[in-house]
Amino acid sequence: MNLFLTFICIALGTMGGLYFTKRSQAKVKYYAGMVELCDALRRNLMFRRDKLPLFLEEQEPDEKLLVKHLQKFGQFVKGELPPPNVDSKKEQSYLDRGFLKQKELEQVQKFLEGLGSGDSVTEIEGLESYRELFAELLAKYKASNEKMGSAYTKLGFLGGLAMGIVLL
Repeated sequence: MNLFLTFICIALGTMGGLYFTKRSQAKVKYYAGMVELCDALRRNLMFRRDKLPLFLEEQEPDEKLLVKHLQKFGQFVKGELPPPNVDSKKEQSYLDRGFLKQKELEQVQKFLEGLGSGDSVTEIEGLESYRELFAELLAKYKASNEKMGSAYTKLGFLGGLAMGIVLL
């Protein structure tokens, strides 16, 4: 029975470590998708000039939260979602925060809401500045993921093992 309890603790610790590893990898995928989106928007502005809702429907990012954000923004652009309630004390967003920090979510929302708000030259300049921002965040999270990605799983395993030994 004690050995079974130790195995349960190890399994739970490892699962916790895997959760944090996946979360770290998801941030890398999210910002890689944002960089790709900026590049695709720039190409679209320079050549195809599709309408924004149509363009957003064609995008197929790898990360689930980015897919949700693009779908919600597409609904917002089409008028299917009401604008955020600006009268409330706490500014609300129609985007889910997910694993993003509040400041990062605000940057993403500003980026999305700025799309289609100017002429193509201004729009391209804005896209380039946001692309740089997202590329910096991508590099930051990529370095963090390389450094700590596998460590989360190992620490979870060791934490579960320690808990199992204590419970013996």
